Amino acid sequence: MRFVCPVLLIVAAFVGCSSQPYELASVTGTVRIGNQPVCGGKIMFAPIAQGDLRNAGKPAFGQLTEQGHFTLTTFSAEDGAIVGDHWVTLFRDEETQPIHSGAAPAGAAGFLATVRLPSGRIAVPSKVSVLPNQLNVIDINLTPEEAKKYGREDD
Repeated sequence: MRFVCPVLLIVAAFVGCSSQPYELASVTGTVRIGNQPVCGGKIMFAPIAQGDLRNAGKPAFGQLTEQGHFTLTTFSAEDGAIVGDHWVTLFRDEETQPIHSGAAPAGAAGFLATVRLPSGRIAVPSKVSVLPNQLNVIDINLTPEEAKKYGREDD
């Protein structure tokens, strides 16, 4: 019995150390500019510190697919984002080019027009909230004017 107690303490210490310091919730969504899905970029959800906390936690990132869809990752693949309010930033990925762009060619059934981010990064003008214990579907819809106004070329 004396041997079991120290072993349980060691196991409990390791289990306690492996837990995440922040609560996470799944986040997925779509990014659109002018009602067209955005591809060739990444999205970042940066948590906003609450109250006296100075460290709001690690940002979550997602890759934009051809259809403008994303799923966020913070610590491990597709684990979501920290629960709470976030500022969202879109980043252009120079290596990824859209498959389609502009209007559908004549006779193209099922054509999905996509756009590339018009600037190096765009700060989404309103914060978003990630709620606990659920799948958060957060769609980002910007007008071309908003994308231009809040966009910035990377230096």
